[in-house]
Amino acid sequence: DFGDTLHVTAAEKPDFQVSGPFAAALPQDGTNIVQQAEAKTRAFLKRYKVSLPSLAVHLEKALPVASGIGGGSADAAAMIRAMIALADLPYPEMLKIRPKLPELALSLGADVPVCLGQQPVRMRGVGERLEPVQLACPMHLLLINPGIGLLTKSVFAALKPEIYTRERPALSASDPASWGNDLTEAAIALAPEVDEVLTALSDQNAFDIMGMSGSGATCFALAKDANAIYTAMQHFAALQPNWWGHAGKLTG
Repeated sequence: DFGDTLHVTAAEKPDFQVSGPFAAALPQDGTNIVQQAEAKTRAFLKRYKVSLPSLAVHLEKALPVASGIGGGSADAAAMIRAMIALADLPYPEMLKIRPKLPELALSLGADVPVCLGQQPVRMRGVGERLEPVQLACPMHLLLINPGIGLLTKSVFAALKPEIYTRERPALSASDPASWGNDLTEAAIALAPEVDEVLTALSDQNAFDIMGMSGSGATCFALAKDANAIYTAMQHFAALQPNWWGHAGKLTG
């Protein structure tokens, strides 16, 4: 129920604007993932002899940068979807192009395909192996970030070799004990603040499941009880004013 917002419209000349509380942390020199998504999607469509006009793009950046909750990846996926929609392709052409979109998404980053798919999945590999799961929604959600960013490539570089052969139990969407994030240990080694957040969440003793999101440093808690989430948010806002947080819900 909360995230970045991307506005994309045809224009006489290219324009890219960023606003919002985390706008300053996002480079606007063509290197950010949204501008990369525009360039790669334009080149992708050109292979199918599809050309688009110049675009005016406005990103409202509400999520912290490099925080492990897929904000940038979701923005890139939204850019792909917007450009495909603006292309207004005939149905036979869409049938040719649609199977190629996950490959386009993966070229932008390991988390972009899951954001393009827009459904709950179990992610394996570096994020490219996706297995759909059914989640009961809505579910109340708490996000807490200790005010730091973690680069995904740094977390993967810190992984111990045995992680790559570790077997995970069969996933049950209704059994949080089967959930897991193999990046947590490496993230904590780079940023001990992640463990501080996880401990603080555990001390609440009020959630159905909690853990680290993505490659960190944001951590999450899920609960069926909305009051548990909003009470905890108030607690952390008072106790740790430098932490970023959001209380809301997963919709689906």
